[in-house]
Amino acid sequence: MRWTFLVALFLVGCRGGPFRSGDQLVAVEAVYGDANLSDPLWWVGEGDASTTAVTVKYSRYFRPRLAWTVGFTPARLFDQSDGTVWSAEIQAGIRWDALDFSVYRVPLVLYGIALGGVMHSSKSVPAERASHTNLTQDLGLGLEVRWTDSVSMVTGYRLKHLSNGSGSNINNPSQNSNDVFLGLLFRW
Repeated sequence: MRWTFLVALFLVGCRGGPFRSGDQLVAVEAVYGDANLSDPLWWVGEGDASTTAVTVKYSRYFRPRLAWTVGFTPARLFDQSDGTVWSAEIQAGIRWDALDFSVYRVPLVLYGIALGGVMHSSKSVPAERASHTNLTQDLGLGLEVRWTDSVSMVTGYRLKHLSNGSGSNINNPSQNSNDVFLGLLFRW
């Protein structure tokens, strides 16, 4: 019953805002991540690699403030103890525009994003005894700075978790990382 109330409250709050149902966005982001060895939301990860990536995300609003999002990362580099490892990733999830406001007449949108997906790498990630294929989960907050009606700058933070879920390996080293991103967003 409590979850039903929270979901209803969330959907009622998804009214108005700068985007209408059917609006579409494409964001191109540069991402840097550093391993988080503390216990944020998931269990403590063993991976300690820093990462850099280029990500492309497509979002389509199905309600005002609420959009389905798919992402593709054609290149994520892990700088780990056995060298630099290349990986690619696909994800799907949801974007929720929590708040839109202006500062000095510059329109801003504060949004939350939750994504899950699968990543494949050229070598084992995040450690030598891990697997080439991992599942990923991202939770984050972003800020969109609207330059024009169709072009914005985006920046923000995502907590990224990756692990193989013990599906392909008895050992399950995982990695949690603090990812920051900066990019351009195009709207139509």
